[in-house]
Amino acid sequence: MHSKVLLKLCFIAFFCVLSFITFGKETVNIVVGLTKPPYVIEKTQSGFELELITNVLNQLNKQPNYIFVPFGRSERMLNEHDIDIILTANKQIIGDKAYLSEPYITYQNVAISLKKNELRIDKVADLANYSLATFQSAHKVLGNEFAKSAELSPVYIQIIKQQHQLEMLFKERVEVIIMDKNIFAYMLDKYYPGEDINQLSIHKIFPESLYSAAFKSHFSRNNFNQQLEVFLNSAQYHQLKQKYQLLN
Repeated sequence: MHSKVLLKLCFIAFFCVLSFITFGKETVNIVVGLTKPPYVIEKTQSGFELELITNVLNQLNKQPNYIFVPFGRSERMLNEHDIDIILTANKQIIGDKAYLSEPYITYQNVAISLKKNELRIDKVADLANYSLATFQSAHKVLGNEFAKSAELSPVYIQIIKQQHQLEMLFKERVEVIIMDKNIFAYMLDKYYPGEDINQLSIHKIFPESLYSAAFKSHFSRNNFNQQLEVFLNSAQYHQLKQKYQLLN
């Protein structure tokens, strides 16, 4: 009899602990851009960037609720009362309207053209001579020199779904596209496996773009920074990079 009672108590204790683990985390609402693999994959709530943030927040006993919006809208949503964090943010995007974390991810944008066109692109200013298709808000995050080139370009288009940038290049609707090198490698492999990368010229004219998370309070930002440093120095972080085969 006593053993049955003890067993029942053990079961109750187990489910109490399980419930605490499952439901005890505080939910935080996080605004992130639309799908841009390998960083963000909306359908499966996965990707290098999302999994990195999820790992850091879980260690702080928080559960992210990701809200996907076009990249150009994210900066405005920090003013919403129920939004806690904006991802892929920096000073150029957010300004002084939020507390920025330490950078957690680095994007390396490149200009891409068809090799047969033999375009001369040695510096950002050269882009002013060509029609361009970029990701949203590129004129904000790629610096003043690019913003001037975009303004002078004969055609400047910002694309929400980045696989369409490659389509526009291959169909010669624009002369140059600009995107992160890892997004480019993923999109080329997934959507255009029959296209030969050797027909393309990669122009490495941009510096790295470092991105942070934007918070409403310095307290939340500081806690995030502490756990981020731990994660970036862990074996788990290096395994995550290998999982998505990120180019250095």
